[in-house]
Amino acid sequence: MAYSNPRTKGTLSRVLSCSLCLAIASSALSNDDLERRLSELATQNETLLKLAQQQQAEIAALKQRLESLESEDQAQELAIQDLQDSAFQRSAAPARKSLNERLIVSGEAGLAFFAGEKNNEFPNEEFRVDDARLFLEAELSRGIYLVGGLELFRRESDDEGIEVGSLFVDFENALGLEGELDRLVNLRLGRFDIPFGEEYLNRYVMQNPLISHSVADLWGIDQGVELYGDLDRFSYAVAVQNGNTSLLRDFDSDKSIAGRIGYQVTNELDLSLSLMRTGDLDAARDQQSELWIGNVVFVPIGSDQTTQFSAELAQLDFSYLWEGGSLLGAYGEAWYHDDDPLGDNGRDFSFYHLEARQSLSDQLYLAARFSSMEVDGGYPIAGNGARSIYLFGGTLTEQLERASLGLGYWINDDTVMKVEYTIENGEQTDGNKRQDTDQFAAELGVRF
Repeated sequence: MAYSNPRTKGTLSRVLSCSLCLAIASSALSNDDLERRLSELATQNETLLKLAQQQQAEIAALKQRLESLESEDQAQELAIQDLQDSAFQRSAAPARKSLNERLIVSGEAGLAFFAGEKNNEFPNEEFRVDDARLFLEAELSRGIYLVGGLELFRRESDDEGIEVGSLFVDFENALGLEGELDRLVNLRLGRFDIPFGEEYLNRYVMQNPLISHSVADLWGIDQGVELYGDLDRFSYAVAVQNGNTSLLRDFDSDKSIAGRIGYQVTNELDLSLSLMRTGDLDAARDQQSELWIGNVVFVPIGSDQTTQFSAELAQLDFSYLWEGGSLLGAYGEAWYHDDDPLGDNGRDFSFYHLEARQSLSDQLYLAARFSSMEVDGGYPIAGNGARSIYLFGGTLTEQLERASLGLGYWINDDTVMKVEYTIENGEQTDGNKRQDTDQFAAELGVRF
């Protein structure tokens, strides 16, 4: 049996108890330290979070300040530019731009061949320089332009001398409007196209897909003042002009008034309505209106006792475009009056035209136009006929119609070759037919 000392056993028991107590105490102290450290970490995290938020606020404020400084710099640059522009406009010294930058020279001409029947205006197979025009455009200052045109050769003219075409000053955005309104009010002063109908905008060599025009062919260039502009899908033009053909004098106080308002129905379809009065013209001194109609101008048809004559007109135009082609047309009416004491010479005109154009390739196209005019009581209308017969020959035309078919080829962007055949027939007030006025024409159009 083994020997056991009770005192030894008691000592061992006490030692074990003390060790256990020390372990428990040590464990308690470790938990307290852990909690303290976790609390310190939480406090540090909260401090760091507040510091990060403060730094983000400082960064945002700095960014806003930088953006404000950039805006101020841009505003200063714009202010400096405006001051420079104002100084340029007020200065009497030569403009900073060179002559080449301020002056644009351009022109166009047709080199044509006409072969008409015996009563045609060109019965002798003629080579002609056709509708040759020279243009100058000078920028006077921002938004102000001087525009001039010289008619070197005009198809309708019986004078071989050079004629003044347009000569006017354009004030773009005349009221200084901003944003979408900056194109609403523009002012034109001088000599310019009568803003009636749409055909006059496309009747010359490079714009006209054919060589001939419609029977009515309403156009004219006159002195006066014009307001024009556009807003969204609407456009307008209204002009007050002298009304007669004289370049130097107006022999009556009554003025010509013409206006057109347009609306773009869709991206393909456009409509416009035009109204005009020639004003009362002096039969002896004015003698004729500036507005052309039927390849002549309005002239008095009353007796020698007629002192005044006038005309009013209205016309509706449309154009429809598609890829590679277009269809356009117009219908209009006109009313002529005079004060002849010997009788009523009033005349009612009605006229229309339809024109189609279709590209056959990138350079080749086909074009056709049909047009007609009727005058109740007859009027001296020349059309494609010789003026010596149908204007000065004393015959009055009651009805005239024309059909034209042509082919065009764009050699490049500034050179086009066109050929056309035109058939024209009509009736006169004496019952005779208008005939033998058909024509063949070929033309090379160029521009620079």
